[in-house]
Amino acid sequence: MSNSNGRNVDLDGGTPGSVSGGLAGGWLQTSEGARHMIVNDYGGGVELLYPVAIDVGTEVLLTVGCDHSTATCESRFGNLDNYGGFPAIPSKNPFSTGVF
Repeated sequence: MSNSNGRNVDLDGGTPGSVSGGLAGGWLQTSEGARHMIVNDYGGGVELLYPVAIDVGTEVLLTVGCDHSTATCESRFGNLDNYGGFPAIPSKNPFSTGVF
């Protein structure tokens, strides 16, 4: 880790290409075991949910996030057989919008 400024954490070498764009909803974990939720990643690092002070040079572990869609479950994790969500819930609620 090269810099920590509020919610933004810059990483030495930037965000790894293999996980770039897929870290939102994941975790940044410090060597002490503290976990911080990632809300966005950018070329040089990640944006966390809350501001945190991390010492420069601290080694961190990044865990990719999940948007809870079947497409992500299949393409990113290859785990559609164990998908635990409800993809077929209707978006129209008859109790709040009426039946017709």
